Amino acid sequence: MNQEETSNLLSNCDDGTTQVPWSTGLFDCFTDTEICLTSFFIPNIFRALTESQWRRTNPILNYFCSNTISFYHEVRVNYNLEGNACSDCLVGCFCNRCALSRAMRELKERKVSNNQHTAMK
Repeated sequence: MNQEETSNLLSNCDDGTTQVPWSTGLFDCFTDTEICLTSFFIPNIFRALTESQWRRTNPILNYFCSNTISFYHEVRVNYNLEGNACSDCLVGCFCNRCALSRAMRELKERKVSNNQHTAMK
């Protein structure tokens, strides 16, 4: 695989839609103190409960079978937010709690309830 093919795999697929910016920055954790504290001190439980509300799934299953990277990626793709799969992976690995906090703030900003989750694109 040459360098061009590799960069094509890592780049965002251009399907003609314009990506929209996130409602808050990655390091704006303290804009919502409740989300900040819960995502930093009990991240796995908080993520599992939020995913359960958003997807209507079992929180225990989410706790053991999901992770912040996939959740962050799903939120980004679902709402066509800025970024790509490579940035999702890097943010999820190196800024895990900030990524979780940002995804939670995005869902709260959009006032997502159980019946507002749309299928992934």
